[in-house]
Amino acid sequence: ALNLLFDFDWMNKNIFHGQYKHINSYFANSELAAPDAPPLPSSDSRANMRKANELLNAAGWIVENGKRMKDGKPFTFEIILSAPEDEKIALQFKNALQKMGIEINIRLLDSAQYIRRLNEYDYDMTLYYWLSTLSPGTEQVLYWTCEAAKQPARFNYAGVCDSEIDALAHQVAQAKDRAELVSTVHKLDKKLLEGTY
Repeated sequence: ALNLLFDFDWMNKNIFHGQYKHINSYFANSELAAPDAPPLPSSDSRANMRKANELLNAAGWIVENGKRMKDGKPFTFEIILSAPEDEKIALQFKNALQKMGIEINIRLLDSAQYIRRLNEYDYDMTLYYWLSTLSPGTEQVLYWTCEAAKQPARFNYAGVCDSEIDALAHQVAQAKDRAELVSTVHKLDKKLLEGTY
């Protein structure tokens, strides 16, 4: 439900002056991007807020006195950041969440604290940018597998754990030729896009 509340189009127009393009691939602008990727989420903010509210209510998160509550506890979480320029992105997200009765704390950390918390998976949410090459390999196992999600400092910061993604990440590293690599990465990309990471 939370991903419905992140209004990329508004943020791009009002904060970044339209300089960014919404991508729909972990391997954007390359032959590795899945050609049949799921469609981008709607940019209709009101419809997205209604849908998010329905999903949260169905999960038992009801608004009481302006706060989203479940079992007597408020819906709160923390976003950790390492760069001051990311704060405006987090603040936009915070504003959208406040309208839904969700409270978040934004914490800007110095690089040593941020890396320590990333390596220990000690956060609720963060902004992170994965870099990929045109010849992906074993790093995909470190980024996306269940095993990596359980080991400190293994780069699976999203906590992805899915048996199909595990198999595809390993197949990427074992591809025998370029055609097999591209085909496998297409499948991995599509499967990753099905999740909300």
